[in-house]
Amino acid sequence: MTKKTKKLTQLLVILIVLAGLAIYFIPKLVYDFNHVSTDDAYIDGTIVPISPQVAGKVVRVCVKRNQFVRKGQILFEIDKTDYIQQVKNTQNAYQANQIQLENLKLSILEKQASLEQAQEQLKAQEAKLLYAQKQNTRYYNLLKEHVISPQEYDNIKMDFNVAQANFNAQLAAIKQLGIEIDDLKTQTTKQEHLIKQSKAQLDIASVNLSRTNIVAPMDGYVTKRNVEVGQYAQVGLPVLNIVDLHHVWIVANFKETSVNNIHIGAKAAIKVDAYPGKTFYGYVNSFQTGSGAVFSLLPPQNAVGNFIKVVQRIPVKINITTPYNPKTPLYPGLSVEPYVSIK
Repeated sequence: MTKKTKKLTQLLVILIVLAGLAIYFIPKLVYDFNHVSTDDAYIDGTIVPISPQVAGKVVRVCVKRNQFVRKGQILFEIDKTDYIQQVKNTQNAYQANQIQLENLKLSILEKQASLEQAQEQLKAQEAKLLYAQKQNTRYYNLLKEHVISPQEYDNIKMDFNVAQANFNAQLAAIKQLGIEIDDLKTQTTKQEHLIKQSKAQLDIASVNLSRTNIVAPMDGYVTKRNVEVGQYAQVGLPVLNIVDLHHVWIVANFKETSVNNIHIGAKAAIKVDAYPGKTFYGYVNSFQTGSGAVFSLLPPQNAVGNFIKVVQRIPVKINITTPYNPKTPLYPGLSVEPYVSIK
């Protein structure tokens, strides 16, 4: 091989290498030019802490750690003994109040029947009184004319006084019955309030009894299970979490200098550190209305001390459109690197 041929061969090799590098790097440069990315990003998702709404001793744990559960499936049970007794007590009180109300209503009906009877009797007493009054007037005139003796008039007058007394007594009896009926109606109103109150207490007791079965609020996986049989469960104290791997998203903390190029709805490609070579896809859903530092436990106070400008980061939510694959599940907390289109 001549010297000239060797140089041509070397030049050809260099050109081939440069062409290969150009073919490899130019698309990457074009892609990077049309996208912004950050390595400060992670998977976030729906994580529901499960805590009992009633206190008591745990008598049964129905799930294992990292087990998949369906919505409504029992996770663990709390001793029902006290809550069953509460239901029985409130149910007995509710039934007793109902019986008392029925008795009051029957008493009102009886009193009303007695009132109707007394009113009929009053009519009879009124008729007797009118007759006795007429007789008294007639015999009084006869007495003035000396047609009858004073003794005969006294008998007639006594009949009139008796009729007057009977009529007044009947009026008093009717008035007393009216007072008693009004009192019974007042007691009935109070009793109806007691029934509502006891019914509410029964409902609460029934709900508390149902809450001794702690169930899954959604489909998901059991994580951080810190409950065992014999443990005393406290109200509001989380003992396990349910993680929904079908509802996860990306939280990408982009630099404030990059946010201007990102728009809601922009497509995104996502690289997950846990799955090399696998690409997930999604789109920009929303921006947090403030930098991450503002919502930290100790937000910066730029007005005090020596101010040092630091590039802030804005959390951006990216929804994932790639269907869930059990072979490549996206666990909350996994590190990712999203590439968001800025076209």
